[in-house]
Amino acid sequence: MKKSAVAAALGISLPTLRAYEERGIAPFSHKMFGRYFYDEQHVRKFIDNARRSQEASR
Repeated sequence: MKKSAVAAALGISLPTLRAYEERGIAPFSHKMFGRYFYDEQHVRKFIDNARRSQEASR
């Protein structure tokens, strides 16, 4: 997935996604040569987990 698609799916901006990458909390599937690669499955799992934790905290 392109970074712009990942950011849109997460509802965040590209600079925010880059900040998440630097902190190691972005839903990337792997990192190679300083680049982050995104897999649609990882992004969906990340979103689902965030929703579940949000619902559980209510």
